[in-house]
Amino acid sequence: MMNRDRLYEELYPARQDRLRIGILSSGAAVFSRIMRSFKSKHPGVHFEPKIEKSEIIYELVLCMARSNSLYEQLHLKDGMIQEEEYPLLKSGKLSVARLPMIVSRVMDDILPVMGLQGEKNYARGDNNTELFTSILYLEDVYCFIPCSRLPDDIAQIRLPFHPKICRVMISRKGSRLGPLQKQFGELACGEIGKLPYYYDL
Repeated sequence: MMNRDRLYEELYPARQDRLRIGILSSGAAVFSRIMRSFKSKHPGVHFEPKIEKSEIIYELVLCMARSNSLYEQLHLKDGMIQEEEYPLLKSGKLSVARLPMIVSRVMDDILPVMGLQGEKNYARGDNNTELFTSILYLEDVYCFIPCSRLPDDIAQIRLPFHPKICRVMISRKGSRLGPLQKQFGELACGEIGKLPYYYDL
């Protein structure tokens, strides 16, 4: 009986560490990776995430294949296109995703700022990111799409006028963070810090 009880306690501990986390919907994908990474190191932790809706700002970046002749003409500073180089894009062909929110951002916000709003040299692209980015190789075009994980030979170029996206981490007033909460916070800060574009924490 004693051995059975001890085995049961080892397999089903009475106390299981729980982490209650509130996540904005715009950061759900990032925190999904962070939770998987943390769980691999702390398998006994049980997550209780709650996702809240947020107004999403699409982190659009200028994308083109590094083999594109336009890319060879750019002199990027800290991964960012310079204002004086905007006119170079007039000689290339723009491919625009069919997603309405992205089309609106590109046509109404980005192109006017870059002085390209009168250009007719563009085509509609596919909504599927994988298929859409393959066109960058095949057709030697450029596009504006949300910052994402892409092959290294696709350049993701920041726009100097893009709004900075700040992420904050808060805890309940008066509460004290335990060791696990602190470790999770440190991991989250480190992972978000690796995101290459527009983020500040």
